[in-house]
Amino acid sequence: MEIYKRDGSKYWLVDFVVDGKRHRKSTRATTKTRAMEVAAEVIQAAQASEEPVRKGPAPILSVFATEKFLPYVEGSQLDLDSKRYYKTGWRSLSETHIAGMRIDRITTADAEMLQFSGTGSNANCAFRTLRRTLSLARSGPSSKAHRRSS
Repeated sequence: MEIYKRDGSKYWLVDFVVDGKRHRKSTRATTKTRAMEVAAEVIQAAQASEEPVRKGPAPILSVFATEKFLPYVEGSQLDLDSKRYYKTGWRSLSETHIAGMRIDRITTADAEMLQFSGTGSNANCAFRTLRRTLSLARSGPSSKAHRRSS
């Protein structure tokens, strides 16, 4: 947790991470003591959220994709072309070093370093599949966003 002031601002801000998610908020407090009290309340509220909490280490992308993502895509009501698109995207991703990384360790910089054979369409397919896979891993198949597509 970090409490700081921006140049020219009279308010203290708090920056912290809960369950792997970064939160930055203004405390709307002008004294550091009050800002620390507000920060503690904000952190407690973030920890009490109803988001699912992962127990243990994050899964490896290839394991998650084969055990969760691809069965999720296959069982969804997506168009057959969309299902084939995600399977093709995974096939391209599975040949990269990122497939062996833990999901919570994959960064934008890692994705920017990826290279795929073929046309730009192959790369776009793989990147979209990666985004969808990571989104499913973060929110889980029971979330509202994923219920609509299944």
